[in-house]
Amino acid sequence: MIIFRYILGTIRALLLLLLMAIMLFLYFISIPIFGNKPERAFRLRRNYIKGVFIIMNIRFELKGLENRPDAPALYISNHRSFSDPFYLCRYIDAYVIAKAELGDIPLVSQGIRTTGIIFVKREVQSSRSATRQAMVDIVNHGYNVAVYPEGKTSDEQTTLPFKPGTFEEAVELDIPVVPVVLEYMHSRALWVEGGIGTQFYRQFGYWSNPAKMSILPPMKGTNGIDLMNKVRDCVNTEITNMHQGWSLAFPTPQE
Repeated sequence: MIIFRYILGTIRALLLLLLMAIMLFLYFISIPIFGNKPERAFRLRRNYIKGVFIIMNIRFELKGLENRPDAPALYISNHRSFSDPFYLCRYIDAYVIAKAELGDIPLVSQGIRTTGIIFVKREVQSSRSATRQAMVDIVNHGYNVAVYPEGKTSDEQTTLPFKPGTFEEAVELDIPVVPVVLEYMHSRALWVEGGIGTQFYRQFGYWSNPAKMSILPPMKGTNGIDLMNKVRDCVNTEITNMHQGWSLAFPTPQE
């Protein structure tokens, strides 16, 4: 069984890298003809993720697509695994704020840089400040931003405390915050230890990993901290609702 998981995981990893290499090659050689605009990069990302869904046999329940605003917004999500952005970016075109370490992975770094990423070194104040300014510039140019305000993945039943910075910017920019909730059925999908390679095999060495995603109604406020707390409460309520009678990672007590 373990050997099968490693074989399946290896085949999937190679297919993902091959698909990324082919799509990036075709994208770059066509830039002189079609240009290199964000809209085209987002379309590349969506098409790649469609392939990811097939290769990884991703099946999940989705609700709340109607809650996506037409105007620029800040999308925030709870954070469980490295695979979270696949779900989010399949349906939402946004620049994603991510930890700088992802930029060190060959080929993968080129793919995410091309299709919309904002790298941040969370332990460096100047990097966090630059990230907030980048967020402002992106929104002012009419695009969405997505952030994981916990700052890291978690296997807690509800979210870790949120970082307030992006909520304060959302209030300052007067843009809506759209909460997104993503939960996995099995604990193997929760990334709490080991590197990305270890977690990849742990999660995708299995045939499927059922998940649920909800896009909640947009929220606004006049105070960043108050808005942050309000959003976190809504996210945690939805997480609890998702777990009821479904989650094996966080089983609900039998009545």
